[in-house]
Amino acid sequence: MIKTASYCRISTLLHGQSLENQIVPIRAFAKARDFDLAAEYQDEGISGAKERRPGLDQCVADARRGKFKVLIVMEISRLARDVRHLLNLLHELEQIGVSVISIREGIEFQSVMGKALVAMIGIFMSVERDLLRERIRTALATKKLAAQQTGNGWRCGRKPVDTAKVTLTRQLLAQNKSIREVAKIVGLGKSTVERIKKGQR
Repeated sequence: MIKTASYCRISTLLHGQSLENQIVPIRAFAKARDFDLAAEYQDEGISGAKERRPGLDQCVADARRGKFKVLIVMEISRLARDVRHLLNLLHELEQIGVSVISIREGIEFQSVMGKALVAMIGIFMSVERDLLRERIRTALATKKLAAQQTGNGWRCGRKPVDTAKVTLTRQLLAQNKSIREVAKIVGLGKSTVERIKKGQR
């Protein structure tokens, strides 16, 4: 039996998403193909746009050690939503002798057709991600405009830092105090002090 692994990921628990929705059909698929499902890797609540994920990192590390020869995913977007990351990941797995099978697309990426299709799928995924970003920007702009018209005080982004604290932060930084020291004295987060140091509010 061929040593096989699975990788499952969900970015949110909303809309009925569940790792079980991927795990169950993958197990059934592996059993039908007479694969030895030796390992299951998972990432929950992590976006596919992130290249570094605990479950995926462990999966790739074990692939390099030769722990399995086939990786099964429910759909290719579970691996990555960025075309560059997806292609690099598939190429790396291919180089170490690991084949990838996507159940939903019905593609085995080690085949000639699979290699051709992965580039096309990656392009569509990239377009989908850009459209999602545009929808989010539009929704936030609409909400901001409504807030301005109704005066409900809603705002998007970081809350402005009090001017007095900004002035004190700059004075302390000018005295060569560390960011950690300044943050403690002024009562701000270190990232906020770093932004002020860079000239941001």
